[in-house]
Order: sequence, then structure tokens, then C-alpha cells
Amino acid sequence: MKKPKKIKAKMFKGRKRVCLPVMIITGLILSFLFTLVFYKCFKFYVNYSVGSQISQGAERNYIEINTIFNKAESELPEGTDKLAFLNAEIARSTDFNNRVRFEGLKNYYFGGTDEVFLCPYNSEGYNVAVTVLDEKLSLSDEESYGKFLVSNEQVFVAELEFERKSDDNGHYCCPVEMKDIPEIAQMYKDYNELYDSSCVLGKNASKVITLSSFYCDRERRVIIPHEGKITLYYYDHGDYYKSVVKGERSIHIDLPDTGNYELISVSENQFYPHISLPEIYGTEPSVLDNTVKKFKRNIMTIQPSINESGEISYQSVGVVKYEGEQYIYYVSSVIDVNDPQFVRFRMRSVILFYIASVLIIGLLVWRRYVLNKSEYYFEDYRRKLTDHLAHDIKTPLMAISGYAENIMETDLDEDKKTKYLDSIMGNIEFTKKLIERAAVLNSMENDSGKLNKEKIKIEETLKTLLDKYALLFSERNVEVSMAGEAEITAKKESVDTLLENLVSNAVKYTPENGTLKAEISTKKLVITNTVTKKVSTKDLKRPFVRGDKSRSNTRGTGLGLSIVESAARLNGFKFKITCTDKEFVSEIIF
Repeated sequence: MKKPKKIKAKMFKGRKRVCLPVMIITGLILSFLFTLVFYKCFKFYVNYSVGSQISQGAERNYIEINTIFNKAESELPEGTDKLAFLNAEIARSTDFNNRVRFEGLKNYYFGGTDEVFLCPYNSEGYNVAVTVLDEKLSLSDEESYGKFLVSNEQVFVAELEFERKSDDNGHYCCPVEMKDIPEIAQMYKDYNELYDSSCVLGKNASKVITLSSFYCDRERRVIIPHEGKITLYYYDHGDYYKSVVKGERSIHIDLPDTGNYELISVSENQFYPHISLPEIYGTEPSVLDNTVKKFKRNIMTIQPSINESGEISYQSVGVVKYEGEQYIYYVSSVIDVNDPQFVRFRMRSVILFYIASVLIIGLLVWRRYVLNKSEYYFEDYRRKLTDHLAHDIKTPLMAISGYAENIMETDLDEDKKTKYLDSIMGNIEFTKKLIERAAVLNSMENDSGKLNKEKIKIEETLKTLLDKYALLFSERNVEVSMAGEAEITAKKESVDTLLENLVSNAVKYTPENGTLKAEISTKKLVITNTVTKKVSTKDLKRPFVRGDKSRSNTRGTGLGLSIVESAARLNGFKFKITCTDKEFVSEIIF
């Protein structure tokens, strides 16, 4: 037969306790680990989203490029420089179709702003090359990559209006080959170098070109700036009515051979000719060359890929028709996810997540600490209750033992024997009452079930208790009074216990010729009794604490007020006690 397992009294043995500083340190470590996981996941999300956005940009380019070539074949007026038109339109569509953005947490005048906003024209970390090969060659022939029919190379464009309904009104472009003229090359260089670290083009800044004169070939629909300037404006928090000039460059171009070009001057006071939307679109030749080189190393990528340096790339290939012939074109996008905007976006998100995790885990740690503190308090309470109970039982048991030995070992007369037996019975009765009250207190503390509440008239229960002690009051000449009435909803057994202990406590400590009065209202019950001296009420509601601090005093068990406190809390009441030199006041607030 198996021996029964020994059950350890863990409640009284105690357990290892975790202090608040250790819990805080553990919480901070958990917050750091969660943040580290979040950073990895968030970085993956950003990379995936960037790849998805540049893929979508490539798809938009695919549709737009075919539309542009179809328009060049069917809609352009006779004599128009188609290659200049194609280059300008591809450069413009590339700038608008390839935007990568992430919404931030800041809110300004018009609802918000992007935390990250990257376009091929405003970031060195984002490059897009759109090129149409000059010959119908195989993609495996590397020589073909250096020969472009058109591309998204940087170009100047504008809208011109000569008369209200003139056939010459429309879209004009600067031929790409004109970049070999030093003054035009300088214009592009000045445009690219006009930069301020506090500005993000397209987001809170813009470059504005204004011309006072330009060269124009109406038949070919080409334009070349003559005199003007490029200005970098910064808009404070996106408010376009509060612009600040951050930089300026002048434009001065003299054609060595004007040929079919006419020099046209414009001003703010004249309606015609009128120039609008002068702008430089597209990417720098060096950026175009670098992107093409990367494309040649990974020509058949159909999904976005990321390399060790943090660059995400995507390439796509298509076919277009130009003057009855088919030409191969490709779109290559390369974006650096270590661009400062991405770094700031990731760091800000991680910091916000860390702060949020610290707050949440901090609340959980505090909750756990409060629960632990309650558990530890209850554990200590039970241990002290047991210790005090053992101590208080020990005294009457020793008395019983001594009286019993005297009866058994000595020849006593009947009077002494009766006196000893009365003492034994008194100590037995005290021990019984002590155990019963400890059991009641324990029952109160563990009563967590649903209460069977009923309506109780306080004055009726209280009058019955006062009548119970009427003879004792009369013998000690204690004046008793009760006033008021109230009906409450509570658990009857607990309320009876509560009132019994309040009254018995008042009976024990009311001196001869004293007073005891009970005042009842709908909000509270107040019992006041006279005392001979002031006692501290700080610990009186704790088990086994007596007003006279005497362990040998068997008039009371030291559990009465603890039972009242537990019974009041069980029913949702509040129990307060105060004491002066003359009166002891007990209040039950309903």
C-alpha cells in the first residue's frame, strides 16, 4: 500500500517574493525584447511595402509608356519633334508614377503629412530609369544598353499660349541633345544643386522656374530658356501661403545659331504670348547610367529584390511601336531603404512602440505587483492569525492544565475544587469562543461567492441585541439609547454577526455609569460608548489587537472588530472607528 504524500503547508511556510524593482527591470527587458522583434518585423514590412510600391510604379509606367507612344504616333501635329516629346513625357510620367510614401503621425493644417515621401526627382536614394533601346537588338547584347531612342533623362518643358485659339498653343519641350550646350548643361546642374537639407521636394518645398524670355521653334514644338531664374521655396508646415525663399539660381542661355528659333519675351503684364508650368523633369544622366548598369547585372528580375547594402531593385521589360517599328524598353527602379527618411521613419516608429510597450507592460507589472502584494498580505495575515491564535489558546490551556494537576495531585476541600473547576470551565469557554470567532473571521475573509441578500431593518436587529444585554447594563448603571431607523439590503447572517460584535465590543469597554447610544440613518449606523481613556485605533481592526494591549485579558478575544471589518467589506460597507479621551465611536457607512 502506498504511503500518503506529505502535504506541505505552503501558506505558512511562505514563498519567494519578487520585489517591485526586480519586476520593473524584468518589464524593461521584456519591452526591449518586444521592441527588437517589432523592429525586425517592421523593417520587413517597410521593405515589403517599398518593393510593392515600386512594382506598382513600374506597372503604371508600363501603361503610361504605351499611351505616350500611341499619342506620339497619332495625335502630334506634323513636324513636331517626336523624340523631344517622347523624352519629356516619359520623364514627367516617371516622376509622378514612382512615388514611395508612408503616412506619418503628424497632423498639420490639411489633415496630415507623409513621414516618408520619396520621388526620383527629390532623393538620391531613389532612382528610376526608363529607356527605349535605339535598335531592335537582343536583350543579351550589352552594346544595346548604351544606345537609347528615348529615356527619362532630365529635360525642360513648358506650356505656351500665343493667342486665344492658336494652333501653335500647347506643349513644348527642350530637345535632349541640347544638353551639350554649356549654358543648358549649367541650367540643369544649377537645378540639381539647388538643395536644402530641411526641404523635401513635393512635400514641403518646390523649385519654381520663371522666364522673362525664351527661344521657340513653333513647327517642331521645342523651347529653350533664355533669361530667367530657378527659386527654391520652403512652405512652413505645408502652408503654401507662407513661403520662404531658401535658394536661387539665374538662367542665361545664348544660342550660337538660332536657326528657326525666335526669341520671345514675356512679362506679368501681357496676356500673349504666355508661358505656364515651366519645369524640369526626369533624372540626371549619371543616375540613368548607374541604374542601367545595375539593370544589366540582373536583367530578368520579375520580383523586387534586396541586396546586402539595403537597396531594393525592380526591373520590367516591354515592347512599344515607333514609326512602324518595334522597340524594346525597360524600367529599372533602385531604392535605398537606408535613406535618411526611412531611417527616421523606422526609428520614430520603434521609439513610439517602445514607449507604448513600456507603458503597457508597466501597467501589467503594477497590476501584478498589487495582486502579489494582496496575496503576500493575505499570506502574512493567515500566518499571523495562526500565530496569535496559538498564542492566545496556549494561555487558557496552561491554566486548565495547572488547575487539573492541582485537583488530581492534592487533597482539596470542596470549595477549592469547585473554584478550580469553575476556572477550568471559564478557560474552556474562552478557548471555545476564541476558536469560533477565528472560524467566523476566516469564513468572512473567504466568502467570495454570490451573496444571498435580503432587506434588513437595522433598528429591529439592534434592539434585540441591546435587550440581550439589558440586565448587564442595569447592573453597571449604563445608560442606553437608540434613535432612527433604516432598511438595507445585505446578507443577513453577516449583518447579524457585524452588529453582535459591535455591541459586544461596546459592552465590554463601557465603564460603570457610562453611556452607550446608537444613531441610525439611511446612510450610516453610529455606535458611541464612553471610555475611561483614549486608545490608539490604528491597529484595532487587525486580528488579536486589543485596546488594552493585554494578552492575558480574557474579557475579549481581539477578533471582534476584525470580524466587523470583514463583514462590512463583504457587503460593500465601510467601517470606521475613532477614539477620544471620553468616547469610542464606531461607524458603519452603508
